[in-house]
Amino acid sequence: MKLYMASACLAGAACRYNGEVKTGEKIRAMFERGEVVPFCPELLGGMEIPRPAMVLSGGDGGAALDGTARVLTRDGGVDCTGAMLEGARRGLAIALAVRPETIFLKARSPSCGCGAGDVEGVAAALLRRKGFSLESIE
Repeated sequence: MKLYMASACLAGAACRYNGEVKTGEKIRAMFERGEVVPFCPELLGGMEIPRPAMVLSGGDGGAALDGTARVLTRDGGVDCTGAMLEGARRGLAIALAVRPETIFLKARSPSCGCGAGDVEGVAAALLRRKGFSLESIE
C-alpha cells in the first residue's frame, strides 16, 4: 500500500491556529483507510492551540530556512521562527521515516503553504528541498 502524509488539519484534527477544523474530504477519507500519516509542523515545533495567526516577513519559507526571513505573529509582536524551523525539522524526520508518495499540505499556511500563487511555508520549503512531492489542498 502507498503511504502519504498530510497536514493534520486536512485529516480532521482541530490543530489550526484558531483551533478550528479545516478537513479536506479526500484526505480525511484516505486517513480513515490508513493511507495517510498526519502531521502538524506548528504543533511539532511546540506551539499551542489556539495560537496567534502568523505571517512570513522578509521572504518565504526557503528564506526562513536560510536565515534571511522570519515568521512573526500577524501583529508583529512575537518572533516564531525558531518554533517553525523546529517543526519543519521534525516533520522532515517523519517524512524520512514514512517515505510518502506525496505530502498533501494546507494552502496559505506559513508552515505548509505550497500552492501556485501561495507563499511557500517553512515546512513545505524544507520538504521540497529534500525532494518530496508536495500537493497543495485548499
